[in-house]
Amino acid sequence: MKSNFSPFGLWVVLASFIVLFACEDGTGGGSTDNGSGDSDETSGFSESDSDDEGGGATENAPEEEDPYVVPEDLGAPPSGTARVKNASLLERTIPKALDALDEVPDVVALEFTQPVLESTTLRIFQNKTGVEQEAPVWDAQMKRLEVPFAPLAETGVFDVLYKVVHDEGEETGYFVFYVENREYKGQRLDSVLDFRENSIKGPQYVDLEGFRLRIEGLVERPLELSYDEVLQKTPSIRAFPLNCVEGWSANVLWEGVPIMNLLNEAGIGADAVTVIFHSYDNYTTSVSLDYLEEHDLMLAYAMNEVPLPAMRGFPFQVAAEDKWGYKWGKWVYKIELSDEADYRGFWESYGYNQDGDHDGPIWDKRKRKNLLPYCGHFE
Repeated sequence: MKSNFSPFGLWVVLASFIVLFACEDGTGGGSTDNGSGDSDETSGFSESDSDDEGGGATENAPEEEDPYVVPEDLGAPPSGTARVKNASLLERTIPKALDALDEVPDVVALEFTQPVLESTTLRIFQNKTGVEQEAPVWDAQMKRLEVPFAPLAETGVFDVLYKVVHDEGEETGYFVFYVENREYKGQRLDSVLDFRENSIKGPQYVDLEGFRLRIEGLVERPLELSYDEVLQKTPSIRAFPLNCVEGWSANVLWEGVPIMNLLNEAGIGADAVTVIFHSYDNYTTSVSLDYLEEHDLMLAYAMNEVPLPAMRGFPFQVAAEDKWGYKWGKWVYKIELSDEADYRGFWESYGYNQDGDHDGPIWDKRKRKNLLPYCGHFE
């Protein structure tokens, strides 16, 4: 029997499937998460899908850290943003893990499936600084522990470390919630959770111990900066949207360091024309040096007055204003200056427009005819 499904129809199905996954932060590659903000699922790409082909791999990329294990003494919050870790007796946390709230709650509470011992404890940190806590309050069944606390500020990321003591022994756990600013200069902001997760390897969890942001390539003085050293530099604060090729957008308040300030500190080489961003998940993307300078692009470390959550790109995300989301590299650890004007990052090598301008095309016609060979893992 002759098939009624034409080669053109097959092409449309394949192209549509690729667009579905072509967002960073929902737009394309190395960065994003779902609308609820609490999923660690990947987009369906395996590690082999994102290695050397098309400029997607990053040479000598840092190895992914193991999930954070809470110290038994509860002495300090994670040095980076970590995965949620629940004790077996935990029923729920209040606020809920990975919640994004408009205001700081009065208490943090743990509820358990069975009674626990009074030596069960928790510690609360805001932006990695311990807050003043009041005496814990227990219910009559010893199944709910409630701790009132005094916040250090009206917004931020809250790490909660706890130790559960019960008849069978002790367990530690960790969860995080956010309190964000949802208004800026009269405009309503979207939430840090109003993004989709379809990154090439899922959210990355970057430990800050030993972390260095590297400025390399065609520079006079290669730089290595700690996370705190970057945060100490003069910030840029602006509200603008990330626009996804899937058709959605999220407008938030970005705070970060102007990338040109970092490049000027390193000394820009005479032949440099392209700025390449390297991410922990081997994702790469680029913008022209001229565009970066003209639009004062920033390397963001906070959104809505909250340090970047892991699913949003902690420690650093490129806030590529007026570019499609696949230009917004996340989990950035290296910025490279290059003389390669037509450098093609992960999604660009699959046929997405090299410039990535939001008011321009999604596809690059020069490469679109070669799209299928670049996407062999769909065959």
